[in-house]
Amino acid sequence: MRYLYLLGLLITLGLPAAAQSPTSPGLPADSVRYWATHLKAGLNANEALLSKNWKSGGTSSLGVSLLFNGTATYQRGVHNWQGEADFLYAGQYSADGTGYRKTNDRLYLDT
Repeated sequence: MRYLYLLGLLITLGLPAAAQSPTSPGLPADSVRYWATHLKAGLNANEALLSKNWKSGGTSSLGVSLLFNGTATYQRGVHNWQGEADFLYAGQYSADGTGYRKTNDRLYLDT
């Protein structure tokens, strides 16, 4: 008997979904694309936590880097253009008293 009630409930809940009319089609999408773009981004973090009892020495540190890479390509007929951009920034915080230091940076633009 429980299964019959469950089946009735499922049918009742499914009827409004089947009764909806289809939506009208919108404007057609532009089928010709002259630009192709790509963007990649990355965030990296690393940590080295060393105990004071460790005899080999070393200091604890925390490092973070941020990377963006983008490309754009235009092609229409005999005309084409390609560009690329790279941005990288990285830093490290050391517990040995030196504090925060920039470890890496990059700005690369190519066309």
